[in-house]
Amino acid sequence: MGNLRGIQLNRYCPTLSHLFFADDAIFFLDGKLLECQNLSNIINQYYLATGQAVNRNKSGLFVNKDCPIGLQENLANEFRVLLMVKTGKYLGIPSDWGRSKREMFAWILGRVHSKLDRWKEKLISKGGKEVLIKFFVQVIPQYAMSIFKIPSSICKSVEKKIARFW
Repeated sequence: MGNLRGIQLNRYCPTLSHLFFADDAIFFLDGKLLECQNLSNIINQYYLATGQAVNRNKSGLFVNKDCPIGLQENLANEFRVLLMVKTGKYLGIPSDWGRSKREMFAWILGRVHSKLDRWKEKLISKGGKEVLIKFFVQVIPQYAMSIFKIPSSICKSVEKKIARFW
C-alpha cells in the first residue's frame, strides 16, 4: 500500500496530508493519479477493517483551478464522487477563503442584513427589537468569532446596520 505525500502551503510549514474533525475527513493530495489510488486503497482497507464506509453522496472532490479537465475527471472517477466547483460551508463557515478577510466574512453581513430587513417592516416595540437583536443577530458571528479575528470593518458595518434598525 502506498503513502500520501500531501501538500505544503509554503516552504516554512510542515506537509499537510489530512484533517480530521469528529466524523469528517479532508485529504490534501498533489493531484497525481497514483496518490489518489493510494488514498482509495487506504479508504478501502479502512472499510474492510472497520465496516465503516465513506458516504460518497456526501463526499466530493475539489481541485485547483489549474488542474487539467481530463485529470479532474479521472480523479473524480477514481474516488467515485462528484467534482465540486465550490467548496461550500463547513460548520456554517465558508470553506473557500480568498485573500481578503472582508470578502471571507461578507456572509456575516449578509445574514445580519437579511434578518434585520425581515423585521423592519413589522411594528416592533423597542423592547422587542432589543430581544430580537440579542437572541438572533448577536448569535450569527459568534462561532466565527471564536475561531477567527473578525475585521473591525465587518464589526462596524454590523453595528451601523443595527443602529439603523434601532
